[in-house]
Amino acid sequence: QTQNKICSTPTLRSIRASNHPNSKYALLALDNSILGRLFSRCSLDGDQIDCSAFSIGSSATYTSGDCESEWITIDFGIHPSDFSDPIMPSSKCDCIYFLSKSGSVLIRRANNGQFGEWKRWAVPKSIRLKTLTDVHSVKDSSIFAISAEGDLIEFNENGKNLRRTWRNHKHPPGSQLAPFEGLAFVSPFVDERTAEREASFFLLSRQGDLVEFRSGGASSSSSFISGHWIKHGKPTGKAAKLSSPVVGMIAGSALRVFATSLEGHVYEWRMPSFNLEQRRSSNRLSNVPMFRSTWIDHKHPRINSDDDADEEDDDDNGNRGRISRSSLTISKFGIFAKTAGGELARLNIKSQRLAKLKVTSREMTTFAVVPKEEYWEWAIHALPKEIGGEGTTNLAPQCSDNSGNKGNAVSSIYMHDSALS
Repeated sequence: QTQNKICSTPTLRSIRASNHPNSKYALLALDNSILGRLFSRCSLDGDQIDCSAFSIGSSATYTSGDCESEWITIDFGIHPSDFSDPIMPSSKCDCIYFLSKSGSVLIRRANNGQFGEWKRWAVPKSIRLKTLTDVHSVKDSSIFAISAEGDLIEFNENGKNLRRTWRNHKHPPGSQLAPFEGLAFVSPFVDERTAEREASFFLLSRQGDLVEFRSGGASSSSSFISGHWIKHGKPTGKAAKLSSPVVGMIAGSALRVFATSLEGHVYEWRMPSFNLEQRRSSNRLSNVPMFRSTWIDHKHPRINSDDDADEEDDDDNGNRGRISRSSLTISKFGIFAKTAGGELARLNIKSQRLAKLKVTSREMTTFAVVPKEEYWEWAIHALPKEIGGEGTTNLAPQCSDNSGNKGNAVSSIYMHDSALS
């Protein structure tokens, strides 16, 4: 391996965290050079190189400019013109999945910490794959992709014949799928009838609607069971045309799905966890009032309120704050995004008030905990010195939270009052 000092970020594409717990490489990326290099972010200690998650995580000793971690070339021969973004590491094996420009599925498997030879899966002529959307998240042996026709395609690596290997789940009536990565979601609640966990894909249609492909259960040995499509609609407003990969999480007693609009606003679709629990139960309450799913416009870091949204969007400051249409990143510290001005932005819940409500049907009474009132915070974090930012110096913009603690960010805080039905 050529151990060049690459303190700053090379011109990379498809930067991805490895999902496999035993992977030697925690963070992977490809470059655009003719060499087709595969990189990993690694820490350096003399001649020792460590690319595991522990070594490149948050470090109290790291100082911007010290170059204690760098991008290391770990493989060659992946020409940028041969594949389509994104690359996708698997959580079930130490391997990376690609989609070639010709539509084939490519696999690069690791062996003793080194990535080995390519394996190529040919695709039937009737299927034209456009982008990968999930690898092994809801099924141990299945890869999901969006086709050029806007359909959800499942590829089962353990299929015994063509019909069982390739399955077309189509698309919602009148709503072809947009070629964006979706959210693979496995419910935390076990269905009492099938002993399976309900599995779903949340995707965007070409019209900007959020759609869900929901199964009656996810199985490691078969395709989706009795899958069906559900439309969740779209947010309203002039900045509401969604056009980005979809991410999500369960937090604050709700399932939250996020996407970015063409105007650079971050939108959230929220469904209380009570609804998730009720829809999987064989003893679901008859005529129980379900809570309404809602859309929330989180705008972007340079907009502080509804009153000044139009004014901020029209100036250079507002344009710089708009969120790019690249994928948002979910972590326990919040939702991270890149702004149009090249800044690192973070959105998180500053505080939340929950409501415990009585839900009654003819058969029984139960209680539901749902979000009532939330305070959200946008922060723009200082960029590393190596790429022209102010790093962690005192020159970085600062803000104070409610306790008076300061951090390297500029911040705006606003309130959202959840609508309950």
